[in-house]
Amino acid sequence: MTIGIIGLVFAVLGLFILPIVFGPLAVVLGWLGMGGRWNTAYVPAVIAFALGVVDIVLALMWLA
Repeated sequence: MTIGIIGLVFAVLGLFILPIVFGPLAVVLGWLGMGGRWNTAYVPAVIAFALGVVDIVLALMWLA
């Protein structure tokens, strides 16, 4: 549960600064927070995973 919350913090932080760094970190921590499988019972981890993907997409669009 704590890993998912930390991932959520990194995902929100990635929306504002260094998304190319914090985005993948949020995705990994979100995945680990879900227990290594797609488990939607851990809401902060799912949100961290989704926002991490959004961070990565926005960073790649900004770089292009």
